[in-house]
Amino acid sequence: MLETRWLSNVCQMLGQVQQAVLFLSLEDGMEPVACYPDSLNPARVNELLPLAQMAVQREAPMVQMGDGEQGAQLALGVNTPGTSYVVVVDMLPGQSEVQRALHILQWGGEWLVLLKETASSERGLSDCSQETSGSPPPEPPSNESMATRSLKMKWQALSSRSRLCLFTASVLVILCTVLMIPAEYRIHSQATIEGEIERAIVSPFDGYLLAIHARAGQSLKAGDPVATLDGRELRLRQQQLMFKQDQLRKQYRQALAEQHYAESRLYLSQLDELKADLKLLQNKLEMLELKAPIDGVIISGDLRRAVGAPLEKGQLLFEMAPLARYRVELQVDERDIDRMTAGDQGMVTLNAFPGEEFPLIIEKRSMVFTDGELGTSYLCEARIEARGEALRPGMRGIAKIKVGKATLGWQLTHDLIDWLRLKFWAWSP
Repeated sequence: MLETRWLSNVCQMLGQVQQAVLFLSLEDGMEPVACYPDSLNPARVNELLPLAQMAVQREAPMVQMGDGEQGAQLALGVNTPGTSYVVVVDMLPGQSEVQRALHILQWGGEWLVLLKETASSERGLSDCSQETSGSPPPEPPSNESMATRSLKMKWQALSSRSRLCLFTASVLVILCTVLMIPAEYRIHSQATIEGEIERAIVSPFDGYLLAIHARAGQSLKAGDPVATLDGRELRLRQQQLMFKQDQLRKQYRQALAEQHYAESRLYLSQLDELKADLKLLQNKLEMLELKAPIDGVIISGDLRRAVGAPLEKGQLLFEMAPLARYRVELQVDERDIDRMTAGDQGMVTLNAFPGEEFPLIIEKRSMVFTDGELGTSYLCEARIEARGEALRPGMRGIAKIKVGKATLGWQLTHDLIDWLRLKFWAWSP
């Protein structure tokens, strides 16, 4: 019989069992259906019957501790589909592991429920009989496995709608908990590497480009030639002025010799004016060769195809920046500019070095702004801490500036909330 085999296996797991009886709970009383060991002592059954009735009345496990000559007695109700049982176990004297015995009985009750459900089909009954008769008793479950089984049974007892509601509530609680976690808030912005200082090389006067000695990207020392202007016209003008100077000197000396003092003073003033013109020409001739003003690299200017082209005074030819001395220009969105202050720290990653991060510090916020497709951006200057030789002016990348801590929920939703506030204010009368 299924109940007899079940009771035998449970008593073997308990160990040190003196007597065990499985009662069937009926409307008019209790009826013993299985016992352990096989020999049933009616007198002993009658002694265990009150404890079983008490367990049914109170709907809770009952424990009756024995004295030195009598062991503890345990009673536990087991409800299976369509049938209610009460198992009463009389332990041998000296066995005090009552809590462990209760755990095993509770697990055994769940086992009996599963066996009864399996026995409802012919195949399930055959598998259950083979398992209980031919297999050795399983190991007693731990407290954790008992709790897991209990939760699983409770979950299976819920309806599909209750399961969905419980699952949705659990997900919402976990999501709200995660969104309330504070984390570092960082502002993202476009970044451009620029030289700490920039020097321009321009045409000193109107003329023609004769030769180019450097190009963009080339490193130079201060004083290295960059370009040469055509000086033939200046030299021809210089020769003309020098010839005229000789004539005026002769006329000046002749006027002095003839004592024409008024004419001599006129020639003298013309000579002074001519000296100034010659000095100006000499300065221009000295500026025919354009030289690098600082040690650095040419960041713009490629005039290799413009040799022989006319130049205007002040025309920009080259721009230079010092090597290993850079600053970062950030384009910060207008919604984030107030959150950023001087001294904030961050990191920048360049398109040329996507796997490297360079530390930077915000130096100042500028009032200069630019209008782009994504809106208005304000310019901020930052000092880059790295002194890598691989950095070059003009490199672009993405900067992330730390401006404090905020919850993950605020970081994910504050842009949308600000947009909704603005739209609501615009739509409100």
